[in-house]
Amino acid sequence: MTDDPPAGPAPSVPAALPEAARLRWSLARNLQEIALASERYVDVAARTDGVHRTDLHALNEILRNQDADAPLTASELAARLGLSAPATTALIDRLEGHGHVSRERDARDRRRVAVLATDEARSTGSRIFRPLASALGTLADSYTEDELRLIDGFLSRAATTIEQAADPGGRD
Repeated sequence: MTDDPPAGPAPSVPAALPEAARLRWSLARNLQEIALASERYVDVAARTDGVHRTDLHALNEILRNQDADAPLTASELAARLGLSAPATTALIDRLEGHGHVSRERDARDRRRVAVLATDEARSTGSRIFRPLASALGTLADSYTEDELRLIDGFLSRAATTIEQAADPGGRD
């Protein structure tokens, strides 16, 4: 028997496993549950606010890069989201039509056209994700600073590991 959790619905952790294996199994299952719950939240929140789920994912990518002073071009956004050039153009046109993004020449390289989020995009994101942030803040209040540092470190490394596993060149 391996320590890897099976695909499909999350079964109970097998009692016969040693404690360390049971914890790894439970961690993997809980990460899967977090991913699914997050996707459900995005679906419901997007639908409620009249925004496409892909729009929210795009705005997240745009904002993260913009805030890191590394704005994305349309082709870079397409690569991040796994979209074709025509689909990305339609996405950006839709976001621009709702006042969520603008296209601007890059100040450092005038040949580049960056896709930038507007204040309206930040306002929409805040409205959509404020209830979740509040609930997670309340949950975090039940942990000590040391526990939060440990959880934060694990989740950060887990996110990096998942990104690396998602890279087709990084798979075995």
